[in-house]
Amino acid sequence: NLYSQAWEHVKNYMGEYVGYTLLILVFSTIFAYFMAFSPFGYIFNNFINPIIFGVLLSGFYIFTYKASQHKDPEFGDLFKGFISNTSNLILFYIITLIVSRVILLPILFIGSMFTEYTFGNLISIFILGATQSQDLSLMSLHLINGIISILIYSLFYFGPFFIIFGQMTAMEAVSYSSKLVSKSLGGVIGFVLIGAGIIVLGLLAFCIGILWAMPVLYAAGYMAFEYNFRIGEHDDSELDDVIEHLL
Repeated sequence: NLYSQAWEHVKNYMGEYVGYTLLILVFSTIFAYFMAFSPFGYIFNNFINPIIFGVLLSGFYIFTYKASQHKDPEFGDLFKGFISNTSNLILFYIITLIVSRVILLPILFIGSMFTEYTFGNLISIFILGATQSQDLSLMSLHLINGIISILIYSLFYFGPFFIIFGQMTAMEAVSYSSKLVSKSLGGVIGFVLIGAGIIVLGLLAFCIGILWAMPVLYAAGYMAFEYNFRIGEHDDSELDDVIEHLL
């Protein structure tokens, strides 16, 4: 239902959403292309790019919030992720990356005991992003890595919203989001998987569909936050009280 509402919302601001999505994709593609020739390309693609991408995507949340609250959103609002508690947003995404990598380490160690790959080889492939021809054992580890990523993403799902709209620190956002999502983890994972399916459909539509899929995905994310925290019924200063009540 939230994704249907998000689609109806995006249609009302199609030009702004599609234009911003196109800018994000072009920027990320060009930057990744040039970094591919850099000796630090692995670091960029696996660590720096997700952080930049995360900050850019927060513009969707801010724009959707203003539109939902009838505050006359403008195209420039989509760029306000860079001025809305940006340092904590960056730190939040760094924490997310570190947690997902640290949890993966013991799995890679066990994997090195049952495959032809050494622990160092697996770290290069899964942590640093080194390219490697795929076999069944690596595909199994990729599947486990994917499950871990979905779990971490789901647990930390509301973190960016707490930082942007609640002015929380990165650690507070991680803590609050994990506690809240753990009370309905299955539902949040289902919501995330539906969103992933929408992105896949967008890619299958000659990749052009991603221009509509991404705005719907992140607008629905904001709407889930708005629904759970009744944004608009409380002043921003009361958000902490709302969160405490839900906890």
